[in-house]
Order: sequence, then C-alpha cells, then structure tokens
Amino acid sequence: MNHSDITASNQHELSILASEKRYKSLFDFMHDACVILEFNVEQNQYIIVEVNQAFEEIEGLSREKVLNKQLLQLFPSIEKSGLIAIINEVHHDGKKRHHKTFIYENEIVKRVHHNVLFNIDEDKIVIIYNDITSKYITNELLKKSEEKYRSLVENIHEALIVEDVNGKLVYVNDRFCKMFGYNENELKLLTLKDYTAPEWHEQILERHFARMNGKEVSTNFEYEGLRKDGTKIWIEARVNTLVEAGVIPGTLSLEKDISERKAADAELKEYRESLEKMVNERTKELETKNMELESFNNLFIGREFRIKELRDQVKDLENQLAEYMM
Repeated sequence: MNHSDITASNQHELSILASEKRYKSLFDFMHDACVILEFNVEQNQYIIVEVNQAFEEIEGLSREKVLNKQLLQLFPSIEKSGLIAIINEVHHDGKKRHHKTFIYENEIVKRVHHNVLFNIDEDKIVIIYNDITSKYITNELLKKSEEKYRSLVENIHEALIVEDVNGKLVYVNDRFCKMFGYNENELKLLTLKDYTAPEWHEQILERHFARMNGKEVSTNFEYEGLRKDGTKIWIEARVNTLVEAGVIPGTLSLEKDISERKAADAELKEYRESLEKMVNERTKELETKNMELESFNNLFIGREFRIKELRDQVKDLENQLAEYMM
C-alpha cells in the first residue's frame, strides 16, 4: 500500500470517526428513548447493545446495567404487549413499523409507549419510543364521555381544564377560552404556567406535581390567573386527580372567575376597617370626655364639701360668740 492509499484510508477512518461522534451526540440528545438491539443466535434472544440518555431517564436504569443484557430479562412484561412479535417482523423483513405498547404490572396497565422500529443492518434493530400514557388515557376518558357529556361540558358556566402529568393542556372547553382570552389554535402550546400569574407559579406547580406523585392535596383553592392580554383575574378552582387503570394521567379542573367577588370583599374589608377606625376614634373621644366629666365632678364634689365645711366652721364660731355674749 503506497502513501496515498494510507492517507486515503486514514481520512476515511477519520471521516467514520467524526460521523460516529456526530451520531453519538445526536443519539444522546434525543428527547425520545432509543435502544439498539442485536439478535444473538446462540441465546435466541435480543440483546441490548446501546441506549441513549433519554432511555436511562425514562426507565431509571443506567447504561452500564442494561448493556449486553437480554431484553426480556430486563423487561419481561413486554412479551405480553406484543412488542417482541413486532421486533421479530422487523428483524425478518427489515420494514419500518409503528407499535403502541402497553406495559403491564400485576395485570394493570402502568405505561403506554409509542414505538418506531427499524433495522440498521441484518442483526441490529432500533427502537425509538416515547411515553404517551397520559395522552392515551386522557384521550380515552374524553372519548368515553364525549357523546354523553360534550353538550354539558361546553355549556357549563365554569372553565373545564384537563392537564397531563407535565401540566400541559390536553382539553379545555369554550368557557376557558373566553375567561383567559385564548383561541382554539393557541391551546395546544399552553401549560398551566401560561395562564397563572407569575407569583403563583411555584405554588401551582408544587400542588400539581404533588398530585401526580399520588399525594393528597386540597381540592378547592383560590389563585390569581393570567389572561392572554396580561391582566390578572382571581380564580376559584376545584381540582381532581384523574386515575385510570391505576395510572394518574393528569388532572381535571373546574374554575370560575371570582374577580368581582374579590373586589367586593376588598371593598367591604376597607369599609369595615374604616368603620372600625371611626368607632375607635369615637370611643377614644368619649373616654376623654368621660374623664373630663369625672374630673369636673370630683372638683365640684370637693368644692361642695369644702363649702359645707366652712359653713360648719362659721356656725361653730357663731355659737361660741353667743356664749361669750351671755
């Protein structure tokens, strides 16, 4: 091999290395989980040969703990979901497939994944998936109740809000749009922070994620909402945790604008404080007058007592003088 052949070979290797680095960077920074499988003929099993960071976060398993492990050994429940059959099909014919996988635990659906499967060579299969549990269950709930309750939902005087585990809006009724000033096309981009006053963000998020973790949170509360135009409104909310098949997919809230009531309460409070201040001032004034009257009475009584005393002394002197004259 001459020098030019070696140079070309090195350049090719460097090009492959650079490509692998770009691939690895893209692989690790994907938002969806990704796992690469390789079929082991001797074991007659699919072996995990690579995973990305999103996989580690979603599954709670480190890369070191899953590499070179059998897929079914780590995730035995997926056999019931039908995913293995889809993997076999992709392995045999090489065609890309989509599959909705239901992950069971104790005969209860715990998670729902949307999978995209394809192969990258004869023995390696790539599975890219995201967790659609909240979206799936919420959609199912809405489908079940749509015909029966749609008319009621759209005509109630309260805003109805369905949010997923991350606080993203899944469904709202027309009353919500009127209350907060958004149109239907803008709703899919909104989260609960978008219609909450900034100073309430921390408390609202804390309440929401506490619910998603199965903790008890009071159903009724009040907070300041934020309209699209930036104005604030007081909201009375009743929030319930959605539970379907043992999974918490989000929350359902009924909310109403109580700004007028809050303004009236503030005005009444101000009036009461003003009245209380006036009463206190009048009471203090009356106490002062009473003290002055008491002081005057004491002075008057003391004066009357002194006059009587002087009269008695005069009378004694008159008696003494009469005796002397006799």
